[in-house]
Amino acid sequence: MTEAQRQNARARAAGGYRVMPSIIRNKSADVFYRNAIDKEADRMLSAIFSGLGRVYTSIRVQNAAPKLTRPSVKNIEKLLDYYRIEYTPIFVRNCEKIIQKWLERSTRNIRRSVTHSLQNLYGDDKFTIPWDASKYDEIMRLIIKRNVALIRNTTSQTLSNIENIVFDGVVTGQNWRAVEKDLRTQKHIAHDRIKRIARDQTGKANEALNQLMQRSAGVQFFEWKTVGDERVSTGYGGHKQLDGKIYKYGDTVHYPVVDSYGHRGLPHQRPNCRCTAEGIILANDYEARQTADGDWIIKKGRL
Repeated sequence: MTEAQRQNARARAAGGYRVMPSIIRNKSADVFYRNAIDKEADRMLSAIFSGLGRVYTSIRVQNAAPKLTRPSVKNIEKLLDYYRIEYTPIFVRNCEKIIQKWLERSTRNIRRSVTHSLQNLYGDDKFTIPWDASKYDEIMRLIIKRNVALIRNTTSQTLSNIENIVFDGVVTGQNWRAVEKDLRTQKHIAHDRIKRIARDQTGKANEALNQLMQRSAGVQFFEWKTVGDERVSTGYGGHKQLDGKIYKYGDTVHYPVVDSYGHRGLPHQRPNCRCTAEGIILANDYEARQTADGDWIIKKGRL
């Protein structure tokens, strides 16, 4: 624990400031996102595999035994081109609708959670968050854009992998049963990727909305909070040492290093981060001051 963290711990114990409890994690909205995206992907992959099964075994080898078949490369190419060029945009649009619906649910829940926390901290059940619609719309647009891009990239990579598996089967003379087995493995891989995207992006979106609403309510400082288990990263760019440290929104120069590459940022900016920013409400006779090292400490008295 650094000296700044020790001072802040003493200030908090003395009632110098209070922190907002962690926001509601929107479990129902997050489950909806994961299940809906997964179902949409399953529908597309099942259709592709069914179509490939028909095309792969549809052309018989001339002057050969009646049961001997070979794949039609031309028909396989047509089928895969259709899903890459025609069907992928439909799939992505369907995913975008799912993402929009998920964000609407998440926003309602998070706004309710942050408002309730601030009402308790201020002791005012009529407190409401001043809402800047332009900032909200911009954040929503960026979240949707990022999610759609990740889904599109995953879909493109999956189709390329499917193409490689099928054409490898053609070149090596594998029967459809062997190719289908490899495709089922690829299906599991695609589902796992989508689930990881969903888990990471729902966490990022929830935390982005949490921070946006805190700032809209006039909260200037936050305390970095980890989940406190053995999975919390350590070392350079790790988050374990950030637990309990105080930062000021907008003071980007003094944001902590959040990854091994030296990037500075806020909770959840690093992939798969589970940390959160807990808004700080200062007591009337306390003030946040910045040390020469750039750390923020809560001190009693006014300058």
